[in-house]
Amino acid sequence: LMQFLYYLVALLLSQESRSGVIMKRKKKKKHMHKISIDEDWKTLSKRGWYAMRDELQRSLEDLAIEKLSLAQVEEVVLHMFKRRDAFVLILNNKILVTRAFLGRGVKYYRHVAMMRTAFDRISPVPNAIYQFEGGASGTSNRYECGTSDQGDDSAGIGHLTRDRDDKSYYKRFRKAVPRLCIAKREGYSKCGLLIPNSYIGNGNLTDWEATISNLQALKVPFEARDPKLFWRGHIQGSLSAVDPNDCGNQRGQHARLSAAALTLKRPDLFDIRCVRCTPRNDTKYPCDRYRYDADLNDALQNLNAIKGEYVEHTSFVQFKHVINLPGSTSGSYSRNLNTLWALGSIVFLWQSSHVEWYYPGLIEGITHLTVNKSNAIEILQTLGRNPQHIRRLLRGAQFVTETYMCADCLATFLRDTISAFVKTFHLGELLQSQSHLLSFFHSHAINCSLFSI
Repeated sequence: LMQFLYYLVALLLSQESRSGVIMKRKKKKKHMHKISIDEDWKTLSKRGWYAMRDELQRSLEDLAIEKLSLAQVEEVVLHMFKRRDAFVLILNNKILVTRAFLGRGVKYYRHVAMMRTAFDRISPVPNAIYQFEGGASGTSNRYECGTSDQGDDSAGIGHLTRDRDDKSYYKRFRKAVPRLCIAKREGYSKCGLLIPNSYIGNGNLTDWEATISNLQALKVPFEARDPKLFWRGHIQGSLSAVDPNDCGNQRGQHARLSAAALTLKRPDLFDIRCVRCTPRNDTKYPCDRYRYDADLNDALQNLNAIKGEYVEHTSFVQFKHVINLPGSTSGSYSRNLNTLWALGSIVFLWQSSHVEWYYPGLIEGITHLTVNKSNAIEILQTLGRNPQHIRRLLRGAQFVTETYMCADCLATFLRDTISAFVKTFHLGELLQSQSHLLSFFHSHAINCSLFSI
C-alpha cells in the first residue's frame, strides 16, 4: 500500500509539473522599496531595479484606465498633440518632435538626442506618443501633469487648436496624462514619470559611456586623497524683492549657503565653496520659509571666506568625499550628481525632498550618506573612524555607476518607461497599426511638415 501511494503521488507531481501547475506555497510579494543592507550586491541590483520599476508602476496606477475603445485612445493622443511644444512621437524607431519643442531649450534638444542614442542600444522601442517636461521642479498641472504657463499653447497641428478651457479628456476619465519628467522637487507624490535627466552625456549615451570610462581611469588611491568634503558651484539668490510668504525659488541657494557655512565653521572638514557667490540678503529681502540663522548670516558677511576657484570635474577625484547640493534656484536636482558616483569617492547627498528616476534604488548608508547642516560634522567625523563603512560606501557608489548610471542601464529604463506608458493608456492598437495610424492622421489633418526628425 505504501509503495502504491508513493507511485501515485509521484505520478500526480509529474503531471502537475508538465502542466505547469505544480503545487507550491505562493511567496508573499515583498515591497521592493524596502532594500536591506545585509543583501549581496547581485541581490541589491535586482531589488534596486524592482524598486525603480515599482515606482514607475505606482506613478501610473492611479492614472490607469481599464479599457479604452479605439476612439477613446484617439482622444488621449489628441490630448497630447494639443501641446505641440511638449509632445514626442516615436514611430518605427524614429523620434519626431516639432520645431516648437526644440525651441524650448537645451534640455528638450538633449532629450531627443538621448532617445536617439538609446534606440541604438535597445531597439526596437514600441511606437509611442508622450509629453516631456524639462523643468527641474517636475510637473504641476492636474490636467496635463505639466506646466500650463510656459511654452507654445496657442497653435496646434492641423486642426488641433488649443482651447485653454477644453479639459474634455480630464472631465471624461477623471484622469491625467502624465508627462515624462527629469525630476520632482516635492517628492514622488507629484504627477509624472521620472526618466534620466537630459544633462547625462549632454544627451548622448555614447559620449556618456566615454565620460564614465575616462573618470574611472583617473581614480587616485583613496588613502592619498584630500579628506575634506568637497563641492564647487554657484550660490545665486534673489537680488531683488521676493514675496516673503511665497519664495520657494530660494530653496536651492538657501541649501547651498547652509552647506558653505560649514566651511566657515570647520575648514578642516569641509571645502564647500562657491565660484559665483551672490546669495540673497535676508535682511534686505526676507523670505519667511528660508530665514537665515546666525551661521548663514555669518557666511553672508564673510563671502570671501567661502569663495573658491572653479575646479574641473576631472579633478574631483582628488577628494575622498564629494557632496551633491540641491539645484541653485528651485532646489531640485543638480546635474553635478551625474558624475559623482564614478569618481571613486564617498558620495554625500544634502537632505532634500527632490527625487530622480533612480532614487528608489539608492540605499542610505550603502550607496551614499544623507546630511544636513545639523548633522554633517558628526557624520563625517564618525565615518572617519569606521574603515568597514568607508569600504562599503565606496563599493556602493561604484554599484550605482554600474547598475543604474551605465549607458545601457539608462537606455533600458527609458524603454521600460515608454513601454509601460503605452500599455497603461492602450496606445498600441492605434500606434502599432499602420492602417489605424494613417486613418488617424488623415481624419485629423495632421500636418507632418511641422515635425523635425
